Amino acid sequence: MAADRNRTTLQQFYTAFNQHDIEAIAPCIADDIAVPHGEPLGLGHGREAYLKFVSLWFEAFPDMHTEVLQMVAEDNLVAIRLRNTGTHEGEFMGIPATGRRFDLEVGHFSRHNDDGEIIEELPYFDQLAFLQQLGVIPEDALA
Repeated sequence: MAADRNRTTLQQFYTAFNQHDIEAIAPCIADDIAVPHGEPLGLGHGREAYLKFVSLWFEAFPDMHTEVLQMVAEDNLVAIRLRNTGTHEGEFMGIPATGRRFDLEVGHFSRHNDDGEIIEELPYFDQLAFLQQLGVIPEDALA
């Protein structure tokens, strides 16, 4: 069943992600994955661009960890609720390291091909809270 296969792919993905193992993440990703968040960084599209984007996260947040809180799969679509944590110890998207920790819940949708590989992912998270936790935007901004 496609839904079970896609759940398994994401379990493998997050196990590898938490080990910061790019080589183990790679087989979970389709060659032609869309990387919309990579475009502004000039990374382009495809597996290599996606893996480079993930590497940027690991460089900036060397203790980055993701906990899967909930996963629902239907056909080729999987919805996940995650908890991401990490410490900002390296530059990230032009933001110098702040040494501050973040702890955020994230909503995440992934679409899979017939081989179970991820061909699209759409993360949703509170970017304001993320930047506030890093100390980039004051805690009382927009309060």
